Amino acid sequence: MTPTPIRLLLIEDNPGDARLVCELLTRHAPGEFAVTMVERLADALRRAGTEPFDVALCDLGLPDSSELATLQAMATHSPALPLVVLTGLDEHDIGRKAIELGAQDYLVKGEAGGEVIARTLRHAIERKRLEIQLHQANQKLADMNKSLEEKVIEKSAALTQEIKEHAQLQTRLESERRAGAEKLQRTYLRTIEAIALALEKRSVNTSGG
Repeated sequence: MTPTPIRLLLIEDNPGDARLVCELLTRHAPGEFAVTMVERLADALRRAGTEPFDVALCDLGLPDSSELATLQAMATHSPALPLVVLTGLDEHDIGRKAIELGAQDYLVKGEAGGEVIARTLRHAIERKRLEIQLHQANQKLADMNKSLEEKVIEKSAALTQEIKEHAQLQTRLESERRAGAEKLQRTYLRTIEAIALALEKRSVNTSGG
């Protein structure tokens, strides 16, 4: 079974450089890449938004964009698309910034042969896949932590309410106990007074007889 070709979006305004990349890939990775070429950033953004590319190989200097602005626009527009820079700018600082902005790798024209370009594109796809998986795992973990925090807060609120209700019940029971004791005491005193009064009347009646 023939493997499905890697869908490559080649963003290059120099026709000679574009042809050279295609020739190098055909020579060192025959049949592995299906290349779509565009010369302008606007076309790249439009095609990337409507077609399912696996990876993009991007020059930084285009007719409608230059240097890191090109990479930034692509990374912002298609964050899930792996990007590899292939440029004539052999500058370490630009390469470092390109990686910081989301490029998977930075290649310099004339230094990267077909084997290196093909290998870099493959690695870029794999790294982006792992990045997305890691991001999804982190998001899932964050969602789980948030859900757990919400449950803890909910349980804590329920426990606090239960403690509050228990305290209120204890207060009410204590109040009722005191009221009952006071009522019992008053009844006891009235009973004693009634007995004493009855004894006193009996004594008076006895003395009078």
